[in-house]
Amino acid sequence: MRTFSLFIFMVMLLCGITFAQSESIKVGSTTRTFIVYTPSGLPEKPSLVVCMHGLGGSGSQQRSYSGFDKVADNGKFIVVYPDGTYKMNNSNGWDITTSADVEFITTLIDTLIRKYDIDPDRVYASGFSMGGMMSHKLACDVPGKIAAIGTASGYPLFGNDDCSPSIPVPICHTHGTADKIVPYTGLEAWISKFVKADGCPETPTVTNPTSKYKREYWGPCDEGSEIVVYHFDGMDHGYVDTKKYDFSASDTFWTFFKNHPRNNIVKTTNAVINSRITPGFTAVYSAGKIHLHAAPESGTFRSAGLHDVKGRTVRSWTSGSGPVHDLSFPADNLPAGIYFVKTTESTAAPCIKIIVP
Repeated sequence: MRTFSLFIFMVMLLCGITFAQSESIKVGSTTRTFIVYTPSGLPEKPSLVVCMHGLGGSGSQQRSYSGFDKVADNGKFIVVYPDGTYKMNNSNGWDITTSADVEFITTLIDTLIRKYDIDPDRVYASGFSMGGMMSHKLACDVPGKIAAIGTASGYPLFGNDDCSPSIPVPICHTHGTADKIVPYTGLEAWISKFVKADGCPETPTVTNPTSKYKREYWGPCDEGSEIVVYHFDGMDHGYVDTKKYDFSASDTFWTFFKNHPRNNIVKTTNAVINSRITPGFTAVYSAGKIHLHAAPESGTFRSAGLHDVKGRTVRSWTSGSGPVHDLSFPADNLPAGIYFVKTTESTAAPCIKIIVP
């Protein structure tokens, strides 16, 4: 039987078939369970998304509810769906008042990093309702383990009043304006904690992608962090109805996660210029263009390059008219995220961060 099971597993790998399995680990004296989904064609050092269910749910239910398997198939990352065991109203949930479930999730992350050779700088937390609360709990208590969080209809209703992450944690959050279970009315006060902790601008940029929802954006924040909140008009407690709102929460979370590896500022700075970033000129994104300005006392530049968070050049330009203090170039059709402008043939400071919303 063992030989046959091994044969089936090898056939699945060779045929490129996706693989999900239920597993367990010991945390202290307690056995905890979870489901791991591993798509075919994973890259070296894949990312990991920890996707957590709401009160009364399970890892299996959250797997079906969120649709993260399909997102993982396209994005080529691993998803784990853990089971909460904290009892509330005779239902399974997450302990957001003590460190018990924080210990479980961090142990789970460490276990999967070793088993699947996961990139520890690309571990993300996501969840619905109480699973969202647990994601925020992780951001508060162990920000060094979690690169970013993406949450649906869930922020802590109790506990974590003193939440102040030691490092900025990027957040992407979705919530219905008619939610009374995790009240929409309390969302602003909670998000303001992270706006302050992450060193974000106090006032968000507000847009309305459609008439059915609005988007609030705080950024750029300290260390490349960003906070994005989507408000869905008339939606009650739940995961966003993709057909009704023409919006996929799980796809949106993954797009956000991709732009936020942990320590991306340090890694990208080293990859691009191998030195510290010193702001000797300004870089502003507006209407599909990037505008550079070097003050007269800072120097001039002839050309510039735009680099992504892995240090890869995605655009490059030359002034064409000798040294200049101002330079503008097109940057349309770029995915939203963090980039770095590096100037060449320059007497101004060489590199600066820029956000493309």
